[in-house]
Amino acid sequence: MPSGQTYRVTSGKRISLPAGRYLAMTDIWEQATDGLGTDTIGAQVVQVSGSTSVTLDARKGKAV
Repeated sequence: MPSGQTYRVTSGKRISLPAGRYLAMTDIWEQATDGLGTDTIGAQVVQVSGSTSVTLDARKGKAV
């Protein structure tokens, strides 16, 4: 995390990262029928060493 390096990946895709500590984040936007909507931020700190999988669950996110 201290390097400031950013990686982007599409949902359901895999990427290879060097071993280290990462912050996995997502922004989930859901539009309502009235034109308004909700924006939810989900994040998790991940230690990568070998094969690691991350699933971010919007139910644990924070509405903003």
